[in-house]
Amino acid sequence: MEIVIQAPRAGDVLKGIIQIQGTALADQFTRYEVAFAYADDTSGTWFLIDEGGRPAGDGLLASWDTSRITDGDYRLRLLVVLAGGENRELIVPDLHVRNYTPVEPTVIQTDRFASTEEAGAEAVETTSTSPLTLAATPPVNPGSLTDEDFLKALAGGAGVSALVFLVLGLRSTLSRGSRRR
Repeated sequence: MEIVIQAPRAGDVLKGIIQIQGTALADQFTRYEVAFAYADDTSGTWFLIDEGGRPAGDGLLASWDTSRITDGDYRLRLLVVLAGGENRELIVPDLHVRNYTPVEPTVIQTDRFASTEEAGAEAVETTSTSPLTLAATPPVNPGSLTDEDFLKALAGGAGVSALVFLVLGLRSTLSRGSRRR
């Protein structure tokens, strides 16, 4: 029996469509399911991504469009159903969907400096891990409105309303004038 998910791996940050690579092989294989759940969910609720009716050896198990779910932390499950109703599962924890939330990656920096105490001293290398803050902004939501957009729409609506009232007022005045004659 071989049940493996090669990608994604625990700790990965996911964005867009993710190719779930793995293996679902077993004696008495019936089918497999690939599903996700919220990382902190204790209800046992899994959301089906895809399923297969044939054993899969070291290849594509499913494609997961993470843009259809909210940014957050998730778990991924590969469930293999065997003949007789027995199940085997593999869970990949600690997956981070970040389609609209900027991510602050951890960068490993290597600083090289030479000792100034002695001429010809060997360079000393130190390695430190520090977070890198990015100035990147998340992608623009096409359904969002800026204050400027809102004010333009408000002014346009007020202008159209005033024009409609003016036309209706003129029409009413002209129709009253033609009735008096």
